[in-house]
Amino acid sequence: MKLIYENERGKIVMNGGGSKGFNITQIRGISLPECDVEAVRYPYMAGQVVTRVTPMERTITISADVRDDNKKELSRAMNVFSAPGTISITSCGKTKKINVRCVNFEPNKSKGAYIPFTVQFCADCPYFEDIYDTAVYIAKREGKLASAFVLGCVFSVRVLKNLVINYGDVSVEPVFEISSVDGAVCPQGICIKNNKNGNEILLNTDVLAGETITVDIKNRKIKSNKRGNLISCLAQDTAISRFSIDVGVSEIEILTPEISGKLSVKCRYNNSYMSAVV
Repeated sequence: MKLIYENERGKIVMNGGGSKGFNITQIRGISLPECDVEAVRYPYMAGQVVTRVTPMERTITISADVRDDNKKELSRAMNVFSAPGTISITSCGKTKKINVRCVNFEPNKSKGAYIPFTVQFCADCPYFEDIYDTAVYIAKREGKLASAFVLGCVFSVRVLKNLVINYGDVSVEPVFEISSVDGAVCPQGICIKNNKNGNEILLNTDVLAGETITVDIKNRKIKSNKRGNLISCLAQDTAISRFSIDVGVSEIEILTPEISGKLSVKCRYNNSYMSAVV
């Protein structure tokens, strides 16, 4: 196992043991997170009925040691740990990351040239993620030729629809980037629809030439590289927080009735996992 804690102040690399530098002797908190459970119990009925299960913040505790003759490594580690950062864990060829902040760092009594220590991190969001986002273009061409053809027929048609696969353990909130090279007039708006769960977002806006509209579901933001904040373009009966991509395969479709012009739409998301144990 290899663990890296990194932020703007530097990087601390910890290995599973048997190497120079920081070596992990024990790690806890990278399996399933604890859950806050609400339940109802009824008289004369065995057991309980669970009404809500919410994964809580994750606490990761690492016991390790470092060969540090002049204590420069421990001083450097404390400086890096003092700012929020990202933990990346690599095991069996797979790497997952999680955003954390250090809540405790405690060096112990030296054992020869080695100094044991314990460091504890808190992740407000308990889910691990892939190192890089997954990007899918919501567009494809459907062939229209099923037999012999004559001049004047339509060879293919461009459809703003594609399959998106969530390989993680929980639903994710994606980012959509809507752009147009020459501009597009959308009299009935731009509707982003998840045909699997029925979630949809309606934007009452056109797209300018060279403009990119970013719909950030997770951070509840809609902005343009030319017009700035466009949250006011969100239809009144649309709740941006309700849109998500479920685990597995989902079909995402962009609906633009009576559109004049062409759109390009990219969906970006990061698979989220309940644990980093491979």
